[in-house]
Amino acid sequence: MNIVFDFIRSPEARLKQVESGLAPRESLLGYHWLKTNNFPVSESGSRHNIKRGFIYFVRKWIDLPSLMVLQQWRKADVVVVATRLSLVIALVVKLLGKKLVFYDAMQHQPRSWHRRCLARMSIGLADRVIFFSANQLKKWQHNFPVLKGNGTNIPYGIDAQFYAPMVSRFTNMVSPLTNRTEDQLISVGRDTHRDFATLVSALESLNMQLILVTQSYLIDDSIRESSHITIADDLSYQELAGYYNQSAATVVPIIEGTSHLSGIRAAMESMAMKVPVIITRNDSLEEYFNHTETVLFYQAEDVASLVSAIATLRTEKPTVERLTDRAYKMLVEKFTVEAMALALISEIESIR
Repeated sequence: MNIVFDFIRSPEARLKQVESGLAPRESLLGYHWLKTNNFPVSESGSRHNIKRGFIYFVRKWIDLPSLMVLQQWRKADVVVVATRLSLVIALVVKLLGKKLVFYDAMQHQPRSWHRRCLARMSIGLADRVIFFSANQLKKWQHNFPVLKGNGTNIPYGIDAQFYAPMVSRFTNMVSPLTNRTEDQLISVGRDTHRDFATLVSALESLNMQLILVTQSYLIDDSIRESSHITIADDLSYQELAGYYNQSAATVVPIIEGTSHLSGIRAAMESMAMKVPVIITRNDSLEEYFNHTETVLFYQAEDVASLVSAIATLRTEKPTVERLTDRAYKMLVEKFTVEAMALALISEIESIR
């Protein structure tokens, strides 16, 4: 069985980072792990040969694959389309007579009638649609009943071992808690579902500082100009690990009503660095984490609830030690990149 992964951007640069030890193996949703463990996988490569002109922009706009990509798909048994739904791609894959998998393609549900229609047709053509959350799958099934036949979910996982040497190096082989700055937090998030406004209000109440790792265009001027925030972007994983190690906790603030696993990677990165996590409560994240056991949850867009959670970590050191120890153990035993990749292969094999 020949499996071709199709990413929205060429994965070549990230693959080189992983192979050089500069990025973790969960990069590209487990693809690198499968490739290096001799599974029959390949990737479509560059989306388009022409980088300018009318044809390029038309192809990019409708996500039309290039001739080079089509040649790769013709040799495949299964095409795995990562991180987006595309009716054009679905039609092309099925015309080629191949099996189609949409992988981590669902975030917020489309609202306009024509986008819902396009999504319904795309889903209907798929042999499998894979989510990372049973709760999210259930919410999509309500509006797209076809998912009751071809939708499924697998666990997300990360390469915790990638971070282990960084924990040792930054802490000089002693407890991470000894080097933490009590009045500094970190928040990592590069999507539109982050609730930075509530986080800033909590910081002002507690007079604490925040390292905010995000892209500047995602935040409002009022947040960008806050004296409590330092914005960092375009960091190497080694630089990011240094910020984690300096911080007393990671806060992952998520907008109310978000059902997909926004923040899951930031939370797990922090756990791998043995930094305690405070995160917005929602049904999807509660599939992964337990309140007071592996994280502290707070209520969405509730400043008082977030302030209370931060205060708990500042005053109850046994809670910090329990969270970091149990969260790290959970990662290495349950939510690994190997488990994620093998679960994906199992789902793909089920549609042969």
